[in-house]
Amino acid sequence: MLGFLLPVLMLAFLLAVLRWNREPQQVVSLLVVSYLIRIILQFFLRDIPLFSHGAGGDCLFYERMAIDFSRIWSYRGVEFYTNEEVPAVGNAALPINLFAFIIYLNGGETRAGCTAVVAACSVLACYHLYRMAIELGADPARAFQVMRVLLFLPGFLYYSADMYKDGLVLFFVVLALTSSFRLAARFSLPQALLSCGSLWALWYVRHYLVFLTVAPLAVGLIGFGKGSLGRQIVLGVGMSLVLVAIARSSLGERVLDQMQNTFEFASDVNTRQWNQLGGSGVSFDDGGQAFGAIHLKILYTLFSPFPWQAGSIGFQIGKIDTLIWYFFFARLLVSAKRLWTSDRSLLFMFLIFLVPLTVAYATTMANIGLILRQRIPIVFVGAMLGMLSWQAIPGHPAFRLRGRAA
Repeated sequence: MLGFLLPVLMLAFLLAVLRWNREPQQVVSLLVVSYLIRIILQFFLRDIPLFSHGAGGDCLFYERMAIDFSRIWSYRGVEFYTNEEVPAVGNAALPINLFAFIIYLNGGETRAGCTAVVAACSVLACYHLYRMAIELGADPARAFQVMRVLLFLPGFLYYSADMYKDGLVLFFVVLALTSSFRLAARFSLPQALLSCGSLWALWYVRHYLVFLTVAPLAVGLIGFGKGSLGRQIVLGVGMSLVLVAIARSSLGERVLDQMQNTFEFASDVNTRQWNQLGGSGVSFDDGGQAFGAIHLKILYTLFSPFPWQAGSIGFQIGKIDTLIWYFFFARLLVSAKRLWTSDRSLLFMFLIFLVPLTVAYATTMANIGLILRQRIPIVFVGAMLGMLSWQAIPGHPAFRLRGRAA
């Protein structure tokens, strides 16, 4: 029953959010249609051999693990399993447990029910970027056009129309970042809790992104360049004391060990050679060093696949996403130039997420198809920055965050 009910319930939830925010009909229609298209695609998209390895992907692994968890729960009761209890789940504990819970309630596997959650989160992520861009002063009409393009990027559409975790990754990244932007303008306990909750969820979806989204959150909480001096001093000192306490505790040691182990594993020569075995593998003359040939790795991380490269059907479709990203990147540069003179603190919050994440991915660059998926947060957050290159006309009623005191 959840294979039918959950897509309907997620649609009702989506509509409730849009009605609560009093969105115009064109926004409601776009988001509903994009959600329904994802629900329809999940019935057959997995079986189309788009890639060199054929059809399917890690969504099959998540589904099998979720089915196994649901069977265990039927005997032992519901329990959230992490890689400490079941090492095979790796860093995808949340999606696997979420899918397992849906299957458990359904009494059997339901791809439609699980995909409905991923699809709804993907659509809401795009919607949050659109809303945030308008709050930051972007022209609503242009922001709407960008959202329309993002929703239907072929690669993103593919990975958000099945039991992949990419839609959940983007959703939690966007929630954390948009809350950080709002906190920078005005401290709000609900926004702070939402951002922290997003980081917790992100830890169990793609954990290393927590290390890269916590910096904008820290800037937002302190309110550099936006909040009052008293707030900056009090929260700055408070956060420093908290960080010192965490660093000296066993939790801090585990986090630091996790950071080091993650980087060493992802940038290890053996890991990169394994990733190169795919149909779109690429190697660099880097002497086996993670930061070797870093300029070329950054180039491939941001802009591959290049138009002249050959590959599978999926590889060619990925070029559509990339060509559109070229345009967003150009608008990003325009926006960055304007913010450099008008609002450097806002630009800084974007850059402390985008730049470290780009460099981190560059050190592990070994497969174009893999990086096309991994850089989804870079593309979407970068597109939101690009939206700000089109400013709302003077006097537009759109709510502006910049300039509001804490």
